Amino acid sequence: MSTVFVLLKQFGLSEKESQIYLSLLRSGPASVMELSNRLNLNRTSAHLLCEKLKEVGIVVELQVKAKRKLKGLSPESLMSILEREEQILKKKSLMMQPLIESIYRETSFIKEATETQVKYFTNIDSIDWLYDRILESKEVRTYVNAKEIIKVFPLNWERFMKRVVNGLKLWDFHHFDSFIEEPVKEFSRIYPNFQIKNLPLSVKFDSMDYLIYDGNVAIVYGFPNPHAVVIENRSFYEISRELFDFQWNLIN
Repeated sequence: MSTVFVLLKQFGLSEKESQIYLSLLRSGPASVMELSNRLNLNRTSAHLLCEKLKEVGIVVELQVKAKRKLKGLSPESLMSILEREEQILKKKSLMMQPLIESIYRETSFIKEATETQVKYFTNIDSIDWLYDRILESKEVRTYVNAKEIIKVFPLNWERFMKRVVNGLKLWDFHHFDSFIEEPVKEFSRIYPNFQIKNLPLSVKFDSMDYLIYDGNVAIVYGFPNPHAVVIENRSFYEISRELFDFQWNLIN
């Protein structure tokens, strides 16, 4: 393949498209039929290739003595095309960040990574949706600061207990600053699938809620304007679950 074909390929033209373009430059305007005969191309294929070159902007259509013919534009037109593409790319680059933010707003503020899935939730409504998804699990382990979480999500206690009644296995470690009230203890006595313990005074954590469930770990933080992050990684989930169970068995 000659140098010009290699360069035109790098520009984005196929070998046959390059043949048509160079033929038009060498021999002047020609019809699709003439090009197909000259280059030994199927007429339909030649027509499609010419349409592509017209879209690219290096071939134009002319009327020559009442016949439709195609003309190849000068090689300088390639530079003009490149300059236009650079302008388009610059405009797309400027709109990219607003576009990304708009997409996140339209998808409940969830941002996803590619390998280990990491999702971010940035307002109360999206975190409320997250809690509903968590409660679809069969079992949940939590470190919870009930005193703080109830201020932002006042219905959390009710929704979690409804799921406990329907079979959810729930282990709650309560932050030392939110001691377990008697109604909660009573509920735990009625439903053995709901277990609660107070963390020691020496244990402190900044999050309002730390939930281990169904292959995921969710952290809700930032009172009074909460955010949440969910890490979807089986190994991380299993390590977190094992550490939780180890602590649970240590504390009476």
